[in-house]
Amino acid sequence: MSPAEATRVATLAAARHGLGVQVELLRSGANHVFRAGDAVIRVAAGSADVAGQVRLARRLVAEGFPVPAPLADAETVDGVPVSLWEYVAGAGRTIDYEQLGAIIARLHAVAPSELGALPFFGDAAWLAVDRRLAQTGTELPALVRACDALRGWQERARAAPLVVCHGDVHPRNVLMRGDDVVIVDWDSLCLAPAAFDHAALLPWADRYGGDPAAYPDFARGYGADLRGSPPAEELATLRLLAATLNIVADQRFTAEARARLRYWEGDPAAPLWNAL
Repeated sequence: MSPAEATRVATLAAARHGLGVQVELLRSGANHVFRAGDAVIRVAAGSADVAGQVRLARRLVAEGFPVPAPLADAETVDGVPVSLWEYVAGAGRTIDYEQLGAIIARLHAVAPSELGALPFFGDAAWLAVDRRLAQTGTELPALVRACDALRGWQERARAAPLVVCHGDVHPRNVLMRGDDVVIVDWDSLCLAPAAFDHAALLPWADRYGGDPAAYPDFARGYGADLRGSPPAEELATLRLLAATLNIVADQRFTAEARARLRYWEGDPAAPLWNAL
């Protein structure tokens, strides 16, 4: 769905709930996310289980996890799945990564049966790097080598103890409500090795130019530092490769793709990446 069509749907949803007719696009991705007054409107893809997302959020809120609260049941607007959420005005504030680590540690201690059937993270389409490389139509040697080095990662991950993981723990999914962390975007909740929830932050400073203290603080709050751990480093590499393949065939990001390829080619002067 185009941002323009999503804006139309969000405007209709805002009017339906008495939120006015002015909506502000906050971000686009798997969902188009808008602000309307004190609410967030998420316009999802037609295949999304929005009702399931709302049920999960309510369960997490009941368990004391810091997530934005749903403001209404899932609904459809012109056949498009839509949901309303609490707006948290916390963007731009310094994230308490130690607190974030402690929350993720608590999530990993939750019995999977308490949250219903969760997918194995290794089945996610965006992590199928071999197939996605083939779909790009490119045969760039550096990316082929990276895929080859990761071959068998699903089997290695499945052999590890699996826990409930958020699946996408990075700064763009973390807000601060005053002094308290709030974690957003729980759509990737899954069963995975605990290392998967470390994997996005492990290279955050080196690849994206993020705060060098982010991962050490997270690890301190979590109670374990996985720097140098082969499983965690492999999953961090997997995420970086999947993120590269996401843009390498997209003409809108040609310059960014070139910058990222320099990293995979082993260029010691490879520039930092932009978090898209």
